[in-house]
Amino acid sequence: MPTSIVVGVSNHATALTAYSQAMSLAKMSDAQVHLVYAIEPGDPNAESIARRHADGLLSSLQLSTTLPVTVHTVVGRPHEAILAVAHEHAADLIVVGNKGLTRRGRFTKEAPAQVLRHATCSVLVVDTSGAVSA
Repeated sequence: MPTSIVVGVSNHATALTAYSQAMSLAKMSDAQVHLVYAIEPGDPNAESIARRHADGLLSSLQLSTTLPVTVHTVVGRPHEAILAVAHEHAADLIVVGNKGLTRRGRFTKEAPAQVLRHATCSVLVVDTSGAVSA
């Protein structure tokens, strides 16, 4: 069973579906959960607004559970942020949704595919096809 789980989150229903799956696993294993919200680098004003939004969502998710959850708002590309937090905290599992994973039967350049390509721990890809897009 995992002891440290990293999950990328955003306000999209598909990311929140992956979050729910990660929390279910954490509950069964008493794992530490690291929630990662990546902010695309760019205009400092836009970054500031995005950071406030990210921090609000992460705080809400953190307060909605009694499980040990650490939050990380990271400026960078989503897959790089997820992989960096996983490496920094010696995660033994990364949980990602499958949105953007493949296109026409091939892996894409989207975050889930990049995480699968570069992860040094196990990766759980959650089927998010039932999630309503936000």
